[in-house]
Formats: sequence, structure tokens, C-alpha cells
Amino acid sequence: MFDQYQTLIKTPELDISKVKQCYHRYMNFSEGQSPNQEQYLENINMKMADAEFTGDTIGLIRADDEWDPKVAFDLVKEKIIEKL
Repeated sequence: MFDQYQTLIKTPELDISKVKQCYHRYMNFSEGQSPNQEQYLENINMKMADAEFTGDTIGLIRADDEWDPKVAFDLVKEKIIEKL
């Protein structure tokens, strides 16, 4: 999610329809059935409630990078996930 968030805030002209296209193409290569939007949201919502998940990147992020997992999740959800 960090990478997605950083891309969204640093590239406002990002074409979300192309991101969606890439996601679906990538998921076609996965084994088994790909998660639908509801399943994806259920999974990420559970992860967002897990302090280990939301805190595991703290030591990896540069001090000058903006990072708040809740803010990031809200933006990524609005701009990308809800459009999948």
C-alpha cells in the first residue's frame, strides 16, 4: 500500500483506468480464482485492523516520505480499490 499511496500523491495525473487494466491483466495470471472487490476489501480491512500490518513499514520508510497507514488506505481505497 505504501507504493500505491506514494504513486497517488506524487503522480496526480496517474491514469487509474490503466492501473485497473494492469491489475486485471496481472490477476489473470494468478492461480485459482482472483479475489473480487468485496473479498479484496474484506482482506485489506482485516489487515488495517492489525497493528503489526500497519506498523511493519515504519523502519523502512525514509524520514522525508509522507506515511500514515490510515490516510494511505483511505486514498488508495477511494482512488483504486473501489474502481476495481
